Amino acid sequence: MSFSDESAWTETNVTIENPSKYSFNVGLLQQKLYLNSLDDFGYIFTAYLSNPIILRPISNYNATFKIIVPNHKMNIIASVTNRNWLAAFYISVESLIFDRLTLSFFRQIS
Repeated sequence: MSFSDESAWTETNVTIENPSKYSFNVGLLQQKLYLNSLDDFGYIFTAYLSNPIILRPISNYNATFKIIVPNHKMNIIASVTNRNWLAAFYISVESLIFDRLTLSFFRQIS
């Protein structure tokens, strides 16, 4: 996380790799940013891929999520002394070999 007097932001690079000989449709690629807890109180903001992508055979896709904390959330951040940031990522993939596969993973960020 980066902070200035008036804002906070984070940038996260994500790479999705397809080592198979099949194409996949990525319908959802989303990052949610949380502070200290994975609930409504800790929720800060969501960034997502706006258009679906087709991941061709033996290829990869790079995405950069830049989340700028909204002004109305800055007072929450300023009031917390122990900041444990957590990024949650959600990916939904569709293909001919399976209907839909949704994956999620979490990463602590500093």
